Amino acid sequence: MKNITFLLSKAQLGENIGLSARAIFNFGFKKLMLINPRDKWPNPKSFSSAAGAKSIIRSTKVFYNLDQAIKNFDLLIACSARRRSIPKRYITLGQLKKIIGYCKYQNIGIMFGSESNGLSNDEISKADYILNIKMPNKYSSLNLSHAVVLVASELNKGASKKHNKLELNNAKKKDVKNLFDFIINPFVSIDLYCW
Repeated sequence: MKNITFLLSKAQLGENIGLSARAIFNFGFKKLMLINPRDKWPNPKSFSSAAGAKSIIRSTKVFYNLDQAIKNFDLLIACSARRRSIPKRYITLGQLKKIIGYCKYQNIGIMFGSESNGLSNDEISKADYILNIKMPNKYSSLNLSHAVVLVASELNKGASKKHNKLELNNAKKKDVKNLFDFIINPFVSIDLYCW
């Protein structure tokens, strides 16, 4: 579980950040990252709602550029309540757990969107998978901290179980970006791509 980071993109309410920190702390996770939070950081409301997880709030990393935030992840999962027309594989909580079990030696990010709009298509396009939490109701949107607690709880179940080791050769996000930059404009910085 040390290899998993929870990312909150454009989080609006300090209380939700604090409750998300509390959720991941309660289920044995330690890493929280903020991408473009709406309010100034650190946020006093985050500390008060985090309860016993103030250490998570203190160690939270903040980024103001999505590509910088995700560049060192081997695997990035985007959480979305609605279907998109983006060609990505949708997975369930059960499938997420299995995928993460196979990738336990890789750096994994699980990204959640803002309370009002969720993740943008651009953010989702940078992920490897889209996690969709099935709800029996037509209204499938969850509060940010509730979505975090569901994912953290599911990943914590049987965390000590052994999984068959499967080698996944995922490229780091910065390497994928460099490749696309090279494809789009190969002559601008050709030296950068010569290994």
